[in-house]
Order: sequence, then C-alpha cells, then structure tokens
Amino acid sequence: GTMAGAVLVASKVIFLSEANAQIVAPIQSKDAATASVVVLGQKVATTPLTQFVDQSSPSGQPLRTIAYADLTVADRIDVRAYKDAAGNLVATRVVRTEPDPLLIAKAAVDAKFPVTRMTVLGITATTSPSTRYRDVLGNLIAAVDFYNLVQVPPALPTIVRAQGVADPASDSTLDATRTTSTHGSANSNHHAPTM
Repeated sequence: GTMAGAVLVASKVIFLSEANAQIVAPIQSKDAATASVVVLGQKVATTPLTQFVDQSSPSGQPLRTIAYADLTVADRIDVRAYKDAAGNLVATRVVRTEPDPLLIAKAAVDAKFPVTRMTVLGITATTSPSTRYRDVLGNLIAAVDFYNLVQVPPALPTIVRAQGVADPASDSTLDATRTTSTHGSANSNHHAPTM
C-alpha cells in the first residue's frame, strides 16, 4: 500500500486462517506438483503464503528462510496448519528442525478409545500405563481422568497435544507412552490436557 498523510491505503488485503494444528515429524514423502508433504501419514499442502524456516543448524545460529524445494524426505519438520473448507491440512509455517525421535501431534481430538488410544488429525496416538497425562494446568492426572476430560465430536472437541515416538508398525501412529496433555476446546484459548 501507500501512505496518504497518516493513513495507509491498502493495495491488497489478505485474510489468513489461524493455524490450530501442529505436527512435528520427519517428512515421509513430497509431491512437488502440489507443493505438499506427508508427515505421520497426513498430507499437508503448502501455499505461496506458507513460511519456510530452517532451524536445523546448531544452536546459536540465526534462523534462515528457506523454500519448499529445500525440504527433503526424512527432514524433521514442525508444521503449523489449519483445515480448509474441504478438510485438507494447509500449512501456514514449516520449520525444519534438528533430527529427533520425538513426534508431536496437536489438534482437536477426532475419536477416543479410553484408555488405550485416541485419534488427532487422523493420527492414532496409542497410550499405555506408562503414559503421563497432564491437565490444563500441567498437573499429572490419572488416565481415566484424562480421558474423561477429553471431548470428541459431536461435542466441541478438546485440543490435545500428544507426544511420543514412531510406532514401527504404522506410518500414522504415534506411541504416546511418554506424555500427553489437553489444551482446551477447539475454539478456546485455554489450555487443556497433554499426554
């Protein structure tokens, strides 16, 4: 735009959707024709507005802007995304990170099967007696209490952050035997349980 006195006269206005989902995992495949990647079995599209950043250098190095073409299969990325009107994941930001076996899926819960697993963004997060569950305040809670806090459709679904390691038997399963937490309802700014 241009300035007319103290007023900015916009030449273009762009509305961006807020990212309400996060996946941190290695890239399983890329499709250059659609500028998309697959992480934890989920296809994530990118657009000309998607920000690409490299944070894979040793700590202390400045962040570097990169492009979709710089990403390679097996790069570990932190994707912030939203679902478009058709239900497709669209990335707002993709950060290439240092390799790490820790995987993260954070979004509204699709389904739950107390106290063994839940589905987030189509990603199965398996739980076990060794999973640590946290409530909105970060307090450790029992598995039964955690699953009781988690709401699924048709109710307003709870946002859950599941972290763990890859399940060798599936490319879309996260073994959340380490920790899980909730982060509130899908339209809430409140934090809720984590695993």
